[in-house]
Amino acid sequence: MHSITPTQFSELWASINEELNAWDKNWPVKVEELDQLSRVRDRRRGRTFSDEEIFEGIVKAVLSNATDWSGIQKLLPELSQRFVGFDVAWYSRLTKADIANDLVPWFRSHGAGAQYLERNLNLLVRTAAKLVNRKAQYGDLENYLGGLLKQLNGDSNCLAKALGASSGHKLDGLGIPIAAEALKYIGYDVGKPDRHINRAFGSFDLQAFRNWPDR
Repeated sequence: MHSITPTQFSELWASINEELNAWDKNWPVKVEELDQLSRVRDRRRGRTFSDEEIFEGIVKAVLSNATDWSGIQKLLPELSQRFVGFDVAWYSRLTKADIANDLVPWFRSHGAGAQYLERNLNLLVRTAAKLVNRKAQYGDLENYLGGLLKQLNGDSNCLAKALGASSGHKLDGLGIPIAAEALKYIGYDVGKPDRHINRAFGSFDLQAFRNWPDR
């Protein structure tokens, strides 16, 4: 893989901006509306996040998996009520019947029924149970994540890997991309290495992959 000079990085970013502006000149506003960049800025200023906010970030990340986000976006004002204020203990007690007979039909009736929705919501119950245990152990989830981050030398990317890959901290239903997405919602400055980003990096020769269909 050939190296990219800083000048080429500038040219690449200018080209990306040109394409985005051609698509929608309001794209920076739409990015801000995701409420992730503002939370990164808040955390940098020393803000901490409640258990409810942390679970909310995880819920939104899980819901974004393999679906058209626009369908979920329409439901955001109602999500808090449906998830009882993002009470992690409440969610940890849900049964498969609760998921199948209540939550899944509600999402589908609102046009947000992703292919793996029911499976992901069931896995989220197991994740919620783990978070309840870690909350009891560390006092709150902010302390838990902060302590784990310190163990990882302050590297947010490693934090996403710990939560999304095989480790004692793995959360059910979260691969590394979804774990990174969840962390973005609670102010951690981390990129989401999903297939679209990987394709872009490969196409721009910014990263070489062992198995890469050079299209």
